[in-house]
Amino acid sequence: MLEGGHALIQSLSVQFSMSGAYRPLDLDTWILVMSQSAFSFLFSLIVISLFVSLLDIGADRH
Repeated sequence: MLEGGHALIQSLSVQFSMSGAYRPLDLDTWILVMSQSAFSFLFSLIVISLFVSLLDIGADRH
């Protein structure tokens, strides 16, 4: 497992770029990075879709 500072850099890298700063060395770190990547992707997808729904784009609405 990564130490405190390295783990923070890894998590921020996954959060903002969807890829790890360091290569996962063991299965636990690999699972953690993949699950955090999936969560970040789904969260950003939800936020983007909610923002687009607020724009109220459509020709049938007057």
